[in-house]
Amino acid sequence: MRSKPWWPVVAASVTLVVACGATPRNEPPISAPSASSATTSTTTATPEPSEPSEPLMTLRGVVQEGVEAGCRVLATDSGQYLLLAGEGVTVPMGVEVIVEGRLAKDLVSYCQQGIPFAVSKVEPA
Repeated sequence: MRSKPWWPVVAASVTLVVACGATPRNEPPISAPSASSATTSTTTATPEPSEPSEPLMTLRGVVQEGVEAGCRVLATDSGQYLLLAGEGVTVPMGVEVIVEGRLAKDLVSYCQQGIPFAVSKVEPA
């Protein structure tokens, strides 16, 4: 049994790679605009602070390790909440706590477990 020649496959692959990276002969390569040609904005308006979209909530439950490393989940009677501790907030592992904060429904997390909950305050239960 004879095997098929391999060189047509290699030649086609090389042609494809070269063609994909080539620049047409009559057009210059595309480059980023230089700093001198870039437009700058001089607007200095500070955005107004917006009202939080979610109401302040208080939850009670036991803090557990999530399935992903570094994730902490609060197990409550009403379900699981992914705890996102704010600056200066420490959430202890394995104990019952009362947390205060807001749901962060529009947040995407690699933890993929529980409803995201932005914690502003933690107290022992």
